[in-house]
Amino acid sequence: MARPKIEEKRRQIREAAIAEVVEGGFSGASTSKLAKRAGVSVGTLYIYFPDEDTLFRDVYLELKAELHARLMEAADAEAGSAAKLRAMWHALRGFAVETPQAFIFAEIIGTLNMLTGEAEAETRALAQDVVAIVETALADGTLKPAPLPAVMAMLTGPAMHLARNAAAGAASDPAVIDTTFTMLWEAIASR
Repeated sequence: MARPKIEEKRRQIREAAIAEVVEGGFSGASTSKLAKRAGVSVGTLYIYFPDEDTLFRDVYLELKAELHARLMEAADAEAGSAAKLRAMWHALRGFAVETPQAFIFAEIIGTLNMLTGEAEAETRALAQDVVAIVETALADGTLKPAPLPAVMAMLTGPAMHLARNAAAGAASDPAVIDTTFTMLWEAIASR
């Protein structure tokens, strides 16, 4: 049997880290459990990641980058601020539905104070792209004049709630999702 390629081993380690944290919490994810789940030796883990914190941080940053790419792809496919915001809102929820363990992992790791200065800067840069789209919607009159943090809370709060429910396996009624977006949009849209 052929040995797994480097990319495959790294993917196995990533998936094992996600599953271990989701199933047993951050404190329950040991190097030996990760290695066993990934089907690699503990030594192999250290070839790819110098320590557990780096492993969790790197996987977190990869997931944030994947979510960011999905949001930007949704926004780029649309013309006009309103369509961009709606597409991004639904893309966030879609990410949680399609990759529930990855979404939950990112939620768990995101609550810990694990990011280094460089990693914090990376996540701020990703977030700034989203903020820029919201700022454009405020500037072009798509959204009611309001402080940016208030608008961000209104947009992300319901989306994150629905995404968490979806990631946890709760059935999502499309009518509820559409009603939620309509209600929040009526609260923040200027037209």
